[in-house]
Amino acid sequence: MSNKTNETYDSFAVSPLAMALKGIVAQEGIGIYQDVNRLSSILIERNIPIKKIKQLELALLGSTIGRFLDGCSAGLKLIDINNMIIALEQCGLSTWDARNILADILYSLSVPQMKIDLFAMEDERSFSELMAYVPPFVYEETLNEYAAQIDEEEPLDADQFAELNRFAEADIPFALYLMGCIYLRGLADEVAEDRKIAMKYIRRSAEHGYGPAIAILGDFAYARNDFDRAYALYSKPGAIALNADRCEKMAVLLKAKDFAKNIVKKLSLIGILASLLMLTVFAESPLTRTHPYIGIVCLVINFLAIVGMIVLHKRKPFMDLRYCGIAFASTFFVYILFLLM
Repeated sequence: MSNKTNETYDSFAVSPLAMALKGIVAQEGIGIYQDVNRLSSILIERNIPIKKIKQLELALLGSTIGRFLDGCSAGLKLIDINNMIIALEQCGLSTWDARNILADILYSLSVPQMKIDLFAMEDERSFSELMAYVPPFVYEETLNEYAAQIDEEEPLDADQFAELNRFAEADIPFALYLMGCIYLRGLADEVAEDRKIAMKYIRRSAEHGYGPAIAILGDFAYARNDFDRAYALYSKPGAIALNADRCEKMAVLLKAKDFAKNIVKKLSLIGILASLLMLTVFAESPLTRTHPYIGIVCLVINFLAIVGMIVLHKRKPFMDLRYCGIAFASTFFVYILFLLM
C-alpha cells in the first residue's frame, strides 16, 4: 500500500474508545476481550463514557463475535464482518451502535485488510460494492461538520452534497438522515425542497434504528393527528432523548392513553349494565313469548360491541371512543323502541 494511503488512513478521526482499546490490546493482548470486567475497569480509568463501556460489555457478553476475534490476525472477509454485525444486533444493539462498536474493536486489533477495504471506498464505483459495512471513522468527522452546517441553515455546496450522497448510498443512517434534512429545507446548491424525497431518506435512516430519523417520523405523525403511530415511534430508543418538545408530546400521549383506558373500562361497565337491564326488561315483557330471540340477539350485539371496543383499544389506544358510546346508545335505544311498539 502506498505511503499516501497510509497517511490518509492515519488522518481519519478515530473514536476515543477505539484509541483506548488499541492501547489496552497492545499492553494486555487480545485475551483482554475475554476478561470483560477487567477491560471495563481499565476503560473507566481512562474516562471512556459509561454508555460506550456498557455497549461494549453487551457486545462481548451477549453476542458470538468472540469466535471471529481470534481469527482477526489472519484477516476478515466482508461476510465475516456482516456476520459480526448481525450477531451484535441480535444481542440488542441497534445497527448504528453495532457498527460503531465493531469498528472500534477492529481498529484495536489492526485487522490487516481494513486499510485496503477503507480506501477502496474512495473510488466511487467501489463505494457501492462495499456498502454492507463502512466503519464510522471513515465518515464521522465529515458528517458531523455537515450536520453543524445544516443546523445553522447554511447550504452545502455541490461537492459537499455529492460526498454526502455517496455516504447515503452506502446506507449510513446518519448520512441518510442528513440527506432527508437537506431535502426538507432545500439546504444544498440547486436542491429544492422536496418532502417526498426527504421522507424516503428519513424512512431509510429510521429503518436502521437511527433515533433522530425516527423522531422526525414521529413529529409528522403527531402533526397529522395519527397519535397511535406517533406514540409507537416516540417509544423507540433514542427518539425523544434530550428533546424537551418531544418529551412534552410524549407526556401528553401517555396522559391521553391512560384517559382512553379509563373510558374503555367505564364504557365496558355501562355496556354490561345495559345488557343486564335489557335482559331484565325483556324477561318481564309479553314479547318474551311472541319474539323469544329478540333479547338474545340484542345481548349478543352488545357483547360483541364490548369485545370489539376492547380489542380495538388494544390495537389502537388513541382511537376515537365516541363512536363506541354512540354504538351502545343506539343499540339500547333501538331495543327500548322495539319494546314500546
